[in-house]
Formats: sequence, structure tokens, C-alpha cells
Amino acid sequence: MTEPPSGAARAAFISYAAADKATADTLTHSLEDRGIPCWIAPRDVPAGALYADAIVRGINEASALVLLLSRNATASSHVGKELERASSKNKHIIAVRLDDAPLTPAFEYFLSESQWVDVSAEGRDGALARVAQALKDPAASRPVPIAPAASGAPTVSAAPPRRWSWAAMLGALVVVLVLASVGMYLLRGARGRSAAGADKSIAVLPFADMSQTHDQEFFADGMAEQILDLLAKIPSLKVIARTSSFQFKGRSEDARVVGEKLGVATLLEGSVRKSGDRLRVTAQLIRAADGSHLWSEVYDREVSDVFRTQDEIADAVVGALKVSLLGAPEQRAAPTVNTQAYTLYLQALASSRGYSAADQDAARAQVQQALALDPNFAPAWALLADDYASAMVFGTTDSFEKVKERMTEAARRALAIDPKLVEPYVTLANTFFVDYDYVTGQRELAKALELEPQNRDALSLSAYLAIAACHLGEAEHAARKLVERDPLSLDAYRALGTALWFEGRLGESEATYRRVIALAPRAESMHYRLALVLLSAGRPQDALREADAEPAWGWQLYTEVMALDALGRRAETDPLLARLTADPLINASGSYQMAQVYAHRGDREHAFEWLEQARDRRDPGFVSYIKCDPMLAPLRNDPRYRAMLAQLNLPP
Repeated sequence: MTEPPSGAARAAFISYAAADKATADTLTHSLEDRGIPCWIAPRDVPAGALYADAIVRGINEASALVLLLSRNATASSHVGKELERASSKNKHIIAVRLDDAPLTPAFEYFLSESQWVDVSAEGRDGALARVAQALKDPAASRPVPIAPAASGAPTVSAAPPRRWSWAAMLGALVVVLVLASVGMYLLRGARGRSAAGADKSIAVLPFADMSQTHDQEFFADGMAEQILDLLAKIPSLKVIARTSSFQFKGRSEDARVVGEKLGVATLLEGSVRKSGDRLRVTAQLIRAADGSHLWSEVYDREVSDVFRTQDEIADAVVGALKVSLLGAPEQRAAPTVNTQAYTLYLQALASSRGYSAADQDAARAQVQQALALDPNFAPAWALLADDYASAMVFGTTDSFEKVKERMTEAARRALAIDPKLVEPYVTLANTFFVDYDYVTGQRELAKALELEPQNRDALSLSAYLAIAACHLGEAEHAARKLVERDPLSLDAYRALGTALWFEGRLGESEATYRRVIALAPRAESMHYRLALVLLSAGRPQDALREADAEPAWGWQLYTEVMALDALGRRAETDPLLARLTADPLINASGSYQMAQVYAHRGDREHAFEWLEQARDRRDPGFVSYIKCDPMLAPLRNDPRYRAMLAQLNLPP
């Protein structure tokens, strides 16, 4: 979008609800390409200016107001105020109707003599052309409405627009005043509820890369994530984890929908635009219930040092947020000044969030490159430790002892540089847990939770430690807290689905796993996990269908063998088992699942052989599930099973 020169007169003020921002940007771009300068927030709000003052000046200086009229707009208080201001200044108003939203009395009053463009009738290109024509030649087009409004809008035709009687105007004014009074009452009530803690919740959405070459996505993501991390340390504030909030990246969603999906009252969004050595960052705090703006700021900075600039802006944003959301995050030093190392670190973060072994391999290579550039980059050491831990979940041919050594060294390096990092404590806790030292694992986890009680990784491990001990009520509680903190996370629902399955609540567990699959149909092992629940429910044919849908071949074969066994088609399973046992990756990291397969088919000897291998290899499934796994029920009366359980030193 080409910006008009600073200080240039604007022909059009673009008024829109936050949920319609993508459409507003498209309209602005189209008009400015046609030589019609526009004023649009937050782009044209000067750095350091009060948002409301900038809006008023923008409307005063514009010759016309172009309103994106939608359900979002009619529910937005700030759009209503902009419309009222433009009407009071006798500005030319063009209403671009996006949907069939009925007008409130206030909107009907202020739009009684406006022009109309109906996108559904004109089509996008036609509507844009009509708006441009009306702005270029307002004298010729103003007396006649451009297009009839949809149902619920004021009636318009080719005849000159109707004039309201003084009685009608007075009546409408009374309605507006009544609505304003009710609004002030509700606002006072909302403020009271906020003080009580009802509105202390926020999701930090991905910042958009608005640079012309779109090469600053790493900076935009890092900006949002640092702000999220700072906010997450405020105990009284509910902050949605990145796993969930970043699922809205690149999507234009209504603020109310996002708020409902994430369970928060406020949203923080922003954008980054880089031009040469200058950087402009905008940040907006939005009320999810109606899309209205609570606060906005624009920052113009030099970008000779990417990380330091990000840290400075993030601190300023958080400082402004605490006015609305209370609490003050602890200041922290920049972990690196090497921009290339930071870039690689952000790339590794993105890779590590993939749900496959290939993603984890890419993350490890990228973070190792970052550490080669800056060996004192503590978060990079923490990420490397976490990546080694992930290798045990996604599969590796390395021994547990080798993985543990690398993982522990990376975590200790991170803590030596920055002892206030939470992630290395979680990684160490997980390492001790998998190494059958439950007590030390709990102690390391307690350190993490002390630093950050709502840390999503710490909550996740809390759930799995409880599952391992067969404390299923506690596990469910921790898993539900994790779902609240990270409502769109696969791991959160996996923990919850497992706890419910082990507890025998099969219908609830099935529903949980189906939600996981709806969130990420190609996530590895999720169809397998659902199939186990279906087998427990006596539905092998349904389990076999899940095997067909499982994207990872190893998980697919485990599922297929068990489903075919349950259907009495054992002869078909022999070649599948041969493929599994011959695969080196299955032998290295699939021992526990092989034990499940043999236990399910009633082959105790082979089941215990694989369990012993899982124990010796520190297979995470062994310590996490052996005590309570329904698939191992046929083994529970065997002395070998009880001896294995005793070795784990799990709490009673």
C-alpha cells in the first residue's frame, strides 16, 4: 500500500471495525493506486499521538468518510463515533455495505443522506470503482445514491435522498442519547467486572509483516512472542500460549470469534513495516467482545540492531498494557545482540513447532548454527535442550544415554547463563522423569512452576507426571488447565484424552481426540491414539478406519495390527509385524508401542520382551503409561509386570 506524503491532505478517511481490517487495507490500496490519498488507522496515527486525537484530526482533514458497513461495524463503538464526527462536520459519507447487517437507529440517522455501495450487488471490483468515482467527482455523484442498500438499510433510489422531519430527527436523537446512556452504564459495569478480574485475559496474535518485500516475518513473530512471554509472567493475567494464538497467523477473523475460540477478553495485534533502515511497528489492544480499540500506538525506530529494537518496543508496549491490564513484568536483558543468531533462533522456533521428526531435525540444525554465532545465547541453548527431548517422542536411533547427555548439557548451559529461564527446568524435569527419577523430576518441575505458574510446558509435564502415577483426577485437572491456557494445542488435548481414556471415560476421550484431529488432521499418532480408545470401546472396525487415516506409517501399522487382531483377521497381521520388527527406528524408539501390540493380541512373552527393551531404552511411553494403560491390562497379574512397576518408584 503506497502511503501519501506526510502532511498531505487526505481525500478519504477509512472507517472500519477491527474484524474488517483486511477489507479496509484492500480498499485503501485500491484507492491510493487510483491516486486517491487515504487516512487509515493505525497506519496514519503519528508516533506518540493519542489515538482519539489522531482520529479526530484525520476526519477533520478528510473530504469524505468511507465506511465499511457490516455487522462488525454496527457493533463497534469507535466506528459509531467516527460516523457521528463525520456527520457533524458535514463530511461526504460513502457507506460500502459488506453484509446485510440491520442498522441501529443511530447508524440509520447518521447515514440518512449518505451514498451507498453494495458489494454483493456490485462485486468487489465494481464496488471499488464506484467508490473511487464518488471520491473523484463528489459534486456529480453526491445527490444520487450509488447503489440501493440491502434490507434493514434506509430506502434509497434514483430520486434525491429523503429529508427527515424535525420530529423524526428529534426522535432519533433521543434514541441515540438513550443508547449512549445505556452504553455508559454498561461501560461502568464492564470496568467494575474488569477490576474484579473477569477481563484479565489476553491473546497476543501474530504481528503482520507489512514490509514491501515481506522479509521481516521473523521480526514480527519475535515481537509478538516476546510481548507474550513478558505478559505471561504476570500472575493475575491469563495469557494464551503461543501454540494457540499463532494459529490465527495470516487469517482475517472477527475479533469476537477469536476471543471465543481462545477464551479471552482482549486481543493484542500489530504489524511491522521495514523500509531501508527505518522500521514502523504498530500495536493495538482490542476488546474481543465488540472489536473496539482500547489502546493503540505507533513506533518509528532505526533498525541497526534488530533484537534491541524489538526489546525496546516490547517493553514500551507492555508498559502501556499494564495501564489497562495491571501488573508489571520483570525487566530482562536482551539474550543476544547478534541479529543473524537471532534470525536462526526464530527459524528454529518455527521448525520445532512442527509435528514431525523432520521438523525437529531442521530445528536442531538451525539452533546449532545460532549457537555457533553466539555461544552465550541462553534461549538458544534452552531450545536445543528441548529439541533433544522431542527426539525421544518423534523417534531417534541414538541411545537414551546419549540423548540425555546432550539434553542435560544444553539445559545446564542455558541456566548457567540465565537462571531465570523456565524452559530448561522443564526439560530437566522431563529428563529425570524418563530416567525413572520421579522425585527429582518433580523437584525440577516445581522450580519451573515457581518462576511461571502458568507456563504451558510445565502444565503439560504436570499432567503427564500425574498420568504416570495413575492419579487420573489430578491429571485431568492439570490437562484442563493446559487446555484453558493453550486451547488450540494438540499436546493439551492429547494429555486430556489420555487421562480420560485411562479413567474409562471413553466417550469423552473419543470426543477429545476427534477435536485434536479436527485441529490438525495430519498430526502424527493422533489417529492411532483415537484407535486405542475405539478398541477399548469394542469398536475394531472404526479403529481400522483410523489406521487408514494415520499419516505416519509406523503408527499406522501399530493401529492396523491391533484392529485386525480384534476383528479376528490375525493372518493378515503377520507381514505387518515383520515390517515393524525389521525397522531400526521402531526397534530404537517404538518398543512400548510394540509391547501394546503383543499385549493386545495376548502374546505375553513377546509383550514382556518389548517392555524390557522399552525400559532399557528409556522409552517415554514406558514410564508415562505402564501403570495405567488399558492395553496392558492382560499383563497386570504377571509378577514381571509388578516388578517393572516397582523399579519406577512411582507414587502410590
